[in-house]
Amino acid sequence: MKKIEALQNRVEELEQSETLREKAEEALHHEKNKLLGIIESIEDGVYIVNQNYDIEYVNPVLEKDFGPWEGVKCYKYFHDRKKVCPWCKNKEVWAGKTVRWEWYSKKNQKTYDLIDTPIKNSDGSISKFEIFRDITERKQAEEALKESEEKYRALLTNINDLVMEMDSEGKFTYVSPQIFDMFGYTQEESIGLTAMGFVHPDDIEKCMKAMETLDEVKHIEYRSRHKDGHYIYVSTSGRYVPDGAGGFKIVSVLRDITERKKAEAALKDSEEKFKILFESAPDAYYLSNLEGTFIDGNKAAEKLFGYKKNELIGNNFLKMNILDKDEISRMVKLLVLNSRGMSTGTDEFILKRKDNRKVFTEILTHPVKIKDKNLVLGIARDITRRKKAEEEAEASGKKLRDLARHLQSVREQERTNIAREMHDELGQLTTALKMDIVRMKNQMSEEPLIKELQAMSDLTDVTIKTIKRMSSDLRPGILDDLGLLPALEWYLNEYQTRTGIQCSLDITPRNIDLDPERTTAVYRILQETFTNVARHARASRVTANLKKEKNILKLRISDNGIGITQEEISNTQSFGLIGIQERAEVFGGNVKITGKKGKGTTLVATIPLG
Repeated sequence: MKKIEALQNRVEELEQSETLREKAEEALHHEKNKLLGIIESIEDGVYIVNQNYDIEYVNPVLEKDFGPWEGVKCYKYFHDRKKVCPWCKNKEVWAGKTVRWEWYSKKNQKTYDLIDTPIKNSDGSISKFEIFRDITERKQAEEALKESEEKYRALLTNINDLVMEMDSEGKFTYVSPQIFDMFGYTQEESIGLTAMGFVHPDDIEKCMKAMETLDEVKHIEYRSRHKDGHYIYVSTSGRYVPDGAGGFKIVSVLRDITERKKAEAALKDSEEKFKILFESAPDAYYLSNLEGTFIDGNKAAEKLFGYKKNELIGNNFLKMNILDKDEISRMVKLLVLNSRGMSTGTDEFILKRKDNRKVFTEILTHPVKIKDKNLVLGIARDITRRKKAEEEAEASGKKLRDLARHLQSVREQERTNIAREMHDELGQLTTALKMDIVRMKNQMSEEPLIKELQAMSDLTDVTIKTIKRMSSDLRPGILDDLGLLPALEWYLNEYQTRTGIQCSLDITPRNIDLDPERTTAVYRILQETFTNVARHARASRVTANLKKEKNILKLRISDNGIGITQEEISNTQSFGLIGIQERAEVFGGNVKITGKKGKGTTLVATIPLG
């Protein structure tokens, strides 16, 4: 009986135990589902892997990023590798450690904060439970912050400005390295110093007022003390910013503007000097913009234009009837050059004053920059008297050239008359004398008288030759009878025979047709030049080239003699050279003579043909 009761009690115990087990399993199942629901609903990724690297579970977050997982090894699933990753933490986890590390996935370009921890299975085996937290945005923010900080440090290191941070009491809590170059203090020496200790006593009040309103960025300029005691000019901008502890700090940027201040002072001094020069200059000075509108003008400008300064300023001189229509386009071209940064002049213009009187002017223009504006500085000079004097001189010169031309013509005519009379009259008389002497000689029988008559005959021959030579020198008949080319060729042949100097002549074209006056001028220039060569050059060769180019006749004569100096060329007592120059100037031409010691001399005469 007792055994039966004991058995019944055992059965009841088993039934109670089974009920408890079922309740435990049911609770376990409930907790498992609850845990699974949590795992599958969290934003982090979760996966479980066993010691054979077989994936046992992947939650939807990871599955979305990496795809299906069943039957795939973890190293294949996450890394596309065929074998275990050398960086794998599994062995540490299976040894009972919890490991936290970061991993960047090349598959989805995300960075994860990983927590690996061991979990014990019901069969006693160990698996790895890993949580993936996506920290990509945080890492990007950290990288951006790091990059920003590096740029900030680079900026602080490389800029010329000084960056400072001060606490609410105005003491330096940070200064950039530029503090040493600017004030002579090291960064370490500067920390704890007060900003106001650097400020010039006369500028402290201004700085204190600025610090009262630093809710917005303020810019002030003041004098600040260097470590050695001298003061520099600085420009500062700063404002209040939170210090992260509920208070505030002052961040400011300071720039050394000493050189700028010196430049401003120099500029002011320069502007004052410019103003003095501008106002007191004897020439008309004016300022205009690039469109031609007057900005300013001095008293000389008022006098030149005939307008008061207030009548000029604001008006455009291209529209004021100051310039004739044909002059406006020329002035516009000057303004265009000024707009390109180029100076112009000297250019001549005819200006019409307010009283309609016209004045001749010389104008120079220069591009200038005043207060960041591109302007034009014009300098105008009244040259009316000079132009009148030039016109009078030109008229007088024309009269002198006409007179010289007339005198040359008269002289040549006289030469021609004398040469003709010598050739005709003296030639005939000496020829008749020669004939009489020959007849008397033939009638004489006494030997002494015959010899004497023969000597008289020989002297008469010499006289006849001398008359012919003198007649040719005065005016060769061949020049009037046959023209320039035969006359020049005859002269060079006679010259070569008489002096022994080798000569050559080239004329292009051969049939140059000149009026009698220019024919004579060319012949005389060549004759006088060759005569000078024979007298002074010690030359063995001389060449002449006569060429007609368009409406210009050019005669070039060169020798290989000892050369001529500039002093000899400029000698006012050298009447031969002066005569050569005058013969060319009569026709509006000129003569240029050059020479080198031991290299000979070259003369170039240019005569206009029209």
